[in-house]
Amino acid sequence: AGRLLHYGGKMRVSLKFSNFRSYYNEQLFSMIANPQEKNRYFENSFAVDSGLYKGRLLKSSMILGVNGSGKTNLLSVAKYLRYLVLFSSEASRDKRNIFIDANEQFAFFESAKNIPTTFEIEFIVENKFYYIYKLQIKNFEVEYECLYRRDISEGKRLSKIKCLYERNDNNLINVSDDFKKLVEFVEIKPNVLLISNCNSDIKDDVCPSGKMIIKWFNDLHYWTSSTSSIEIYDTNEGLLDKAELLLKASDKSLKALKLEKTKLDVPIEDQNDPKSVIKALKKSNIDLDSGIIAMLDDGIYKININAEYNFYDNPINKNIKDTVKFSVFDSSSKISTGQAKLIKYFAYIIEVLQNGGILFLDELDSNLHHQFPKLITDAFNDDEINTHNAQLIFTTHSANLLNNNFRRDQINIVFKDKYGISSAKNPERINARVKNTNSLSKLWLENELNGIENITIE
Repeated sequence: AGRLLHYGGKMRVSLKFSNFRSYYNEQLFSMIANPQEKNRYFENSFAVDSGLYKGRLLKSSMILGVNGSGKTNLLSVAKYLRYLVLFSSEASRDKRNIFIDANEQFAFFESAKNIPTTFEIEFIVENKFYYIYKLQIKNFEVEYECLYRRDISEGKRLSKIKCLYERNDNNLINVSDDFKKLVEFVEIKPNVLLISNCNSDIKDDVCPSGKMIIKWFNDLHYWTSSTSSIEIYDTNEGLLDKAELLLKASDKSLKALKLEKTKLDVPIEDQNDPKSVIKALKKSNIDLDSGIIAMLDDGIYKININAEYNFYDNPINKNIKDTVKFSVFDSSSKISTGQAKLIKYFAYIIEVLQNGGILFLDELDSNLHHQFPKLITDAFNDDEINTHNAQLIFTTHSANLLNNNFRRDQINIVFKDKYGISSAKNPERINARVKNTNSLSKLWLENELNGIENITIE
């Protein structure tokens, strides 16, 4: 499996969308810092080169809401757009329509089928280029797609935004020199984003701007409970030792975290065919439930991380007889869910902080002691730790984090109405009392921020 790298100077500015999952109306999710919040935790934002964008961006953003309100749906918008950008061209080559395979329209209105699902994302690449990408999908086809760019300027005034390409249905309206070669190579298809054609074996000089954007979308890094981080530990010497120290803070019986990497001698008919690989591994009785199988240049490897503990004779003498080990990446392992999550989290968090980029974490606080989410968010908001302006976007149920050195513009409250429509708003747009209180958690727990009413079981 390929490794997702993080590139410094890659930032998200804002994302606007509509008719996606539980969001029917147009919804804006912004990482732009509100100037009115400049006296509150100023260090939680960072400046972008004034020749590219005049303003500051947030280092982290919290998505808070009750169960079923639409938190994960909001977090998934950029993930879905990333999927379309990276794989719509590949799906077409396999004679599939990616928009049918991944239909994410609003489910509760019949009218949703007759209006487009829309996306508009603004982002910065390598501190040199400011991009705006717009997409409309209707009836499982591209209705509209365009890409704009602003280059960095040497003076105080921002340069003009340039249209790189624009299409209506299958008709190109505008195409700049940046994309003219690409258009000569590919066919405009109704089920393929034009930009997606750059995620192929097309040479970099055919469309360097497109290749750069593909790298940016590839850099959108999502963590879920099923995500593995073994490859990051395998390629970053010393990182597992740091994770071990973190775990020992809460588990004093932990002896060590060890990475095991074993080369497999398995005859495989076609190493490029996943089904052929899995069939051969199962035939050789290779355990596929723990760790990962890595196809490296010099062969196939089984890589796993184990938590090791001392095995004693009895509780009186406590003589060490042996060592027992449990796989971190095996759901049936005896290691706790919270410990496994911390180990998986840690690799992505450190990599993004060291290299810059964007990290999305769903349910940040689940299965973790309250100090660990605070430790993670504090790291992203800390100038001395987050030296590459990495951005963290996460969902949570935790009221504790509301009072954890967060600016008001870093908080997004998500709620759903009786028609199933989700909305996300800044706390001050929900309740004016937010301006005059230092305890947002109190307002949340008192259901003053569209939380949940008191529940009783009769």
